[in-house]
Amino acid sequence: IGRIKPELYKQKTVDTDDPKKEAEKTCGKINFTLKYDYENETLTVRILRAFDLPAKDFCGSSDPYVKIYLLPDRKRKFQTRVHRKTLNPTFDESFHFPVPHEELASRKLHLSVFDFDRFSRHDMIGEVILENLFEDSDLSRETSIWRDIQYATTESVDLGEIMFSLCYLPTAGRLTLTVIKCRNLKAMDITGYSDPYVKVSLLCDGRRLKKKKTTIKKNTLNPTYNEAIIFDIPPENMDQVSLLISVMDYD
Repeated sequence: IGRIKPELYKQKTVDTDDPKKEAEKTCGKINFTLKYDYENETLTVRILRAFDLPAKDFCGSSDPYVKIYLLPDRKRKFQTRVHRKTLNPTFDESFHFPVPHEELASRKLHLSVFDFDRFSRHDMIGEVILENLFEDSDLSRETSIWRDIQYATTESVDLGEIMFSLCYLPTAGRLTLTVIKCRNLKAMDITGYSDPYVKVSLLCDGRRLKKKKTTIKKNTLNPTYNEAIIFDIPPENMDQVSLLISVMDYD
């Protein structure tokens, strides 16, 4: 009797600064369809409608539109018309992506929902990324899909992938990182390609001890290196160091 229970006095806050909680927020739903034309090797994405979008304007409404990508290709981008002053827009617009059937399994559909602003940068409402195009059907018939729009403040960019191997030889105190290859890198030049190289830094307590680089591969988004980068590290220091691997475009 008389014992204080602190949990009874905790205040629940509506807003949170926790980025994990922020990332879990949804911003309404979007309805779209997918269908693949096997004869013409074309994927048709039809944006139907969005529902319960958040208000981005002072008037309590938004001017939404949708950008559509079929990742990892970002050069081909489509966009719906802007719908004025609505949180439940009906788009009903179709977009066609030429794509070979054997590539469908490795492609991802990326939908970005924006609020149009005539006088400043457009506000991002959220995004949907469909990792598996065959998740809801075999794409041979038009299939309607509903997805939650995930909260996002900036558009996610698929920057590509890197393959490397690590090997440590304790008797010699030698760490070998072999940079094998990269694929689907972001184009950084006006030619639609990049001149990529890989930079590897050896860090200890946030300080950079050593830095080494691969050769530069010209005009490619899928470079092959097969180059070994070696650092001498005594076994007793292995748990104190880390590696920072950066993919750079030479200019």
